Amino acid sequence: MARINIQNVEVQNNPCMFSDPFQLQITFESTTQILEEDCIDWTLIYVASAKDEKSDIILDKFSMGPIDEGVMQFVLESEAPDPKKIPSKEDLMGITAIILSVSYKNQEFFRVGYYLYNVYVDQELLENDPEEVVIEKVQRQILANKPRITRFDIDWGDGLKQKEHEQFMQINQNYNENENSNSQQLNNNYSNNNNNNNNSVSFGMFSNNQTMQEVTNHFKNQENLQQSQQSQNFNQNQQQQFDIPQNKQNENSQAFKQDSNIF
Repeated sequence: MARINIQNVEVQNNPCMFSDPFQLQITFESTTQILEEDCIDWTLIYVASAKDEKSDIILDKFSMGPIDEGVMQFVLESEAPDPKKIPSKEDLMGITAIILSVSYKNQEFFRVGYYLYNVYVDQELLENDPEEVVIEKVQRQILANKPRITRFDIDWGDGLKQKEHEQFMQINQNYNENENSNSQQLNNNYSNNNNNNNNSVSFGMFSNNQTMQEVTNHFKNQENLQQSQQSQNFNQNQQQQFDIPQNKQNENSQAFKQDSNIF
């Protein structure tokens, strides 16, 4: 069995502005004590371009150890990518992804990816797309309830290997219903691809046309909903500015009639 079981990854601070930090609350179980020299390596990657893996940006990378046996939880917080390192405007705006990779002795055993969508929150910028990106007006939306999960069989030492298709364990019953639902998505909606030994960290995130179409439709629907809400709020504000309460209208009408008698 695996020495480390990633039980849950909860995306926090979502949605938020592009420049805000990424926050992932991670829950994992260590089935045995992990020595300092056998530490666990965590890497958070931002896919700067779906067309070129070499453009991937490492947002954070650190080692954890020694680790006692038991269940642990921590928040991984990482700064947003430098927009200047993203190849083009087309790569910056729209759909891309972040990937969390976890390794033991240089062997990746867990990977989870989340699609995200960078879009303007300003109605005027949505309708009149500027040539240069106004980064302070860009919002980041992460599709947190549809993660892409991959587990790998590795050598844990002493002949211990991760069981093929090992199911996600859930022992923390204190999560609210929404988080439990998200955890179930981790287990059911995206099965573990243990037989996939592709070395590309961003493998599979953009290769499935059907998945990409579903993700695109989801974010487009969210964008249309946002635009509709903004337009509705604008119309309501305009109406409130020009609407005169009925009692006020009567007062104005009466005053006008009285003034008219002067002439």
